[in-house]
Amino acid sequence: MNLKFQKIGNKGKEDEYILFYAEDNCSLHNYLIHDDTFDSDGEISNILRHMYRFPCISVKPGEYVALYTKKIGHYVSGTYGTNPCHILYWGTNTSVFNQDGDNLYLLLIGETTKIKLA
Repeated sequence: MNLKFQKIGNKGKEDEYILFYAEDNCSLHNYLIHDDTFDSDGEISNILRHMYRFPCISVKPGEYVALYTKKIGHYVSGTYGTNPCHILYWGTNTSVFNQDGDNLYLLLIGETTKIKLA
């Protein structure tokens, strides 16, 4: 996996973001993230309420990707420290990582079959 998790900044706040670092060339569109969702008994559910598939953006080694969970914003290219940073917005109405026990899952999509339903 060429995209590595770095941190969740401002966890549970309006300007919450997830920071990733590219260790090699990669297409962000091959990555999907989600968090844990809990049922009414506090157990982890199979329902994925918060899921985000990255757009088709190519990232080079040494670049960062910052994904803000808030609704307002659009893709911009900026910097994190002195490194280039791709800044994206998830579009949720609230922070995603706002409960104890929340986990972030970063999935690399390998072979995908899209099945068109009639």
